[in-house]
Amino acid sequence: MKRINFSILICLSAFMLLMSTGCTDNDSFTNDTSNLLTFECDTVSLDTVFAKTSSPTRSFWVFNNSGDGIRLANVRLQQGNQTGFKVNVDGTSLNSNTGYQANDIEIRKGDSIRVFVEITPPKSSSEGFNTLEDRLIFTHESGATQSVLLNATSINAEMISNLVVDNNTILGGTGIPIIIYGGITVKENAQLSIKPGTTLYFHDSAGIDVYGTLLANGSEDKFITLRGDRLDRMFPYLPYDNVSGQWKGIHFYGSSYDNEISYADIHGAHDAVVCDSSDVNLGKLRMESVIVHNNEGYGLKLTNCAVGIVNCQFTNSLANCVYVCGGDVTINNCTIAQFYSLNASDYALRFTNTCDGIRYPVLGMRVYNTIITGMKDDELLGDGDTLSAYNYDFNYCLLKTPEVKNGALNNIIFESNDSVVHSHLNFIEINHDSLRYDFRLDSLSKAINAGDPTTAMKTDLRGKLRKSTPSIGCYEWFEPEKR
Repeated sequence: MKRINFSILICLSAFMLLMSTGCTDNDSFTNDTSNLLTFECDTVSLDTVFAKTSSPTRSFWVFNNSGDGIRLANVRLQQGNQTGFKVNVDGTSLNSNTGYQANDIEIRKGDSIRVFVEITPPKSSSEGFNTLEDRLIFTHESGATQSVLLNATSINAEMISNLVVDNNTILGGTGIPIIIYGGITVKENAQLSIKPGTTLYFHDSAGIDVYGTLLANGSEDKFITLRGDRLDRMFPYLPYDNVSGQWKGIHFYGSSYDNEISYADIHGAHDAVVCDSSDVNLGKLRMESVIVHNNEGYGLKLTNCAVGIVNCQFTNSLANCVYVCGGDVTINNCTIAQFYSLNASDYALRFTNTCDGIRYPVLGMRVYNTIITGMKDDELLGDGDTLSAYNYDFNYCLLKTPEVKNGALNNIIFESNDSVVHSHLNFIEINHDSLRYDFRLDSLSKAINAGDPTTAMKTDLRGKLRKSTPSIGCYEWFEPEKR
């Protein structure tokens, strides 16, 4: 016969009594209207999002610090399902199946629930930015009510998937941004024209593949913008628009000629602009007044082709900001600056007559009135072999490279090799912490008034007239106006 251990039985009884008492206390729900919930925030602000596209999800905590249990009769959106907000309260979604409300929610004293919020904005009849607001209403069983404000901003946009251009096509010009899914392919013998003021937002790995001709010509007051489609933030201080590698970029294939890009802003791509080998007797690409910034691969990659580049900014690429392998290239009044801060980056400018094991003669590499600088002591690399043509000419340039005596380098300002300090002084702002960069000339830059009046462009990237003694780089410098 087994003996009963009464000491264990007494302990178990005491434990069960304690648990029973604790549950009784927690199950005491108040009808006092002064007992209220505490919210982690009084407003939930979602990022700007395109109409009919879901935003990232935000969440907040709801605490019961009142001293008694609180039972909520319901939690609902004040405007029902009219604004596009989607809410989940403690595991219950506010949708058509639940009548867009959560009922009979109990929050014991000292306990909490979590609320998740996102939005898929409806398409609006108005252009531009649209503000959306709603309130999440918490109705207590006692009759008390509390609320949290929800707000977001939406943008109407046109959505295009896997666009194939097989004849002459015009894109944009309506003032409505365009989201590109899957990419754009311009077939051989076809032409795609992008109108001034157009913004193309590329989703994920989408880009533009050009076998025919691309004409992306903006204007001084209506730049064309090509960028990724993420409007939210990676971190509170870091918008995705400041993150490289958000979309594929533009690729000009061997059959593509007579391309033009002007007054455009291309940023956040993998390889921003790539030109494949083609007949160097035919013009491949002309770029004028273009900003190519913050790319995960190359800013501009040219292989054995004829290209003209004026008044352009090529800055911050993990690979070279500008890479030239063979061909016939002219660069005038450009700023090529390598301050890519996330990883060890390549040169600002590299040119060669050999790549991928193939020799491509450098028929001409002419660089005038151009800044080539960055964080490293040497930001200019010219390499190759003696078996192919290797003709280059740098004139009236500011170069971050060790000083050399070379008949192909004339009227050169060689930057000091004490690295970052002097390079930073060229520009208004180089801030790696906030990823803020302003490549207009600082008043201390040696590039000011150092250009060649006979070869310098008449206007700068912004369309401003250059001075009679022009500055080197894509931006002219002007004395600040006195107040």
